[in-house]
Amino acid sequence: MQYHSVLKALLPYLLLSTPLISSLLQAQALDDSVAATYQRYCAQCHNAKIDGAPRPHNVGDWAVRVEQKTDAQLLHSVKRGLGSMPAGGSCANCSDQTLNAVIAWMKPHPGDVKQIADKPDLVKNLQRLNMPTGFQISVYADDIEEPRGMALGDDGIVYVGSRKAGKVYAVLPATEDHVERQVKVIARGLHMPHGVVFSDGDLYVAEVSQIIRFRGIDPLRGKIPAAEVVYGGMPKVNHHGWKTLHLGPDDKLYFPVGMPCNTCDYRSSQPLFGSIVRMTKDGKDVEFIAKGIRHSVGFGFHPQTGVMWFSDNGQDFMGDNLPPDELNRLSQEGLDFGFPYFYGNNIPSPGYDRPPKGVTPPVFELPAHVAPLGVHFYRGSMFPKSYRNKLLIAEHGSWNRTSKVGYRISTLNIKNEKASDYKPLINGWLQGESAWGRPVAFLELPDGSLLISDDKADVIYQLRYSPPRADPSL
Repeated sequence: MQYHSVLKALLPYLLLSTPLISSLLQAQALDDSVAATYQRYCAQCHNAKIDGAPRPHNVGDWAVRVEQKTDAQLLHSVKRGLGSMPAGGSCANCSDQTLNAVIAWMKPHPGDVKQIADKPDLVKNLQRLNMPTGFQISVYADDIEEPRGMALGDDGIVYVGSRKAGKVYAVLPATEDHVERQVKVIARGLHMPHGVVFSDGDLYVAEVSQIIRFRGIDPLRGKIPAAEVVYGGMPKVNHHGWKTLHLGPDDKLYFPVGMPCNTCDYRSSQPLFGSIVRMTKDGKDVEFIAKGIRHSVGFGFHPQTGVMWFSDNGQDFMGDNLPPDELNRLSQEGLDFGFPYFYGNNIPSPGYDRPPKGVTPPVFELPAHVAPLGVHFYRGSMFPKSYRNKLLIAEHGSWNRTSKVGYRISTLNIKNEKASDYKPLINGWLQGESAWGRPVAFLELPDGSLLISDDKADVIYQLRYSPPRADPSL
């Protein structure tokens, strides 16, 4: 009876508050719907800070100045696209009403986006990764902002470039004083440092317009020297301007220079664009050894032949299934790989006349928009023998395709200068149409385990293998 009395007393207040509750529930439902739209169409490239891919014109450029722009101006920017961002933010069918709702959701509280794109639960998500029996993956380091290229230094130190953060990290091994690995920032304020190389006690870092060196670096003992420029004067163009850096079998530095566009032709005016460059470690004897390359973010040298194999990302906005991404082989210096005149197996690109002759087609066509970044020839003995000299590819994943692809580690058998048996080694970063991680680059450790950087989950994984134990009951 007492409960009925209380309910009877509260009934008028409950009835009066019903419209308010209903309004709040409707507002929350609308907010959730807009957040879901942002997650589906925008969050792939735009993180918690609403930063986009590092281009001259991205959402971050105007999001930090939203108070200076009208909603109409913001809608116009989103509808027409910005730089490499597609019109409508890859939501071509979104109405003005939907886009305005997303803009309004982002504008008053940009920090709220962090609730959508925050760091995932790594322990839970690692269980979502699928790989062949015997392989195990774990977290090697997770206190790194958007890790990209990696290099192994003295004393087991792993150096890591962070393109968007403008930092270089050192992951210090566990010691008697520190039972866990430590992560330290050893350089900051750099211009999109992606590639790193360690050689003879020196750390080399590739920025957009220059290669710098930290001579005699030793983070374990607190020695962080000032950077010196080894090679400079390259264009300060962000679009495809970040550079992978590796040391070749000839002890020289190699790096690609991407085309500053989705599709364009700078062959005559600025031949550095779309090339692969080689030079000595002191920045001398600079050579352009390949051209006609749109945007290579990964390359490696075959362990037996020493020949370079490299990935190339195809252009955008030709549809879901065109053009294919590529795996190429630099069998000799000076080869032309066709961009922008050709794509795939030397198929002419629309809008370009008078194509060059003697263009080299790719060795293998990868699915369109998987975005192959790092490539690595496995050399170790930890993995099964069938993986020796196998090529691993980090598929960063699509951002402008109707149905997402990539977001995995794939492998190819390389034999007699040909590639075959393309299949996944690790997948599960993509769950439906939502991705919680994006693999970038590889670093093989002396024990044969493999480090994999992930610039979406802000983590470096370690991939190991141990043979499955036989079932004693059999």
